[in-house]
Amino acid sequence: MDRLIIKELTFSAAHYISNHPKCSAIHGHTFFIRNLTIDCEQFVDFASVKKIISMWDHTFIVPEKDYEFWLNAFGTPKMGASWRLDLMTTQGDPTCENLSKTIRNQIRSIPGVTHVSLELYEGSNQGVIIE
Repeated sequence: MDRLIIKELTFSAAHYISNHPKCSAIHGHTFFIRNLTIDCEQFVDFASVKKIISMWDHTFIVPEKDYEFWLNAFGTPKMGASWRLDLMTTQGDPTCENLSKTIRNQIRSIPGVTHVSLELYEGSNQGVIIE
């Protein structure tokens, strides 16, 4: 069994948390993934992990239940548009807890990965640890 450790990866994204007095407004963060630990039975390329994290960069993270709303509200930009909307989803609201579980599950889907633990921070100080 091998263990990969990545000290820190970052991505920036916007989200909202439904019915929260402050966080129901769309807002963004630089998210920090720290102490990402991956146990694996075979070789796992760091690039495959970084590719998963890069999919989250500069996205709008919405609850899975709201995906169709945002897709229908903004749709696909017309040819020549100067904007785009890249949507990512989480089960439930895109809290640190739910987002970290989603990312963990994506990394777990890499062949040979047996266990993933990580710390996910909204900004530099507020975060969760999942194992």
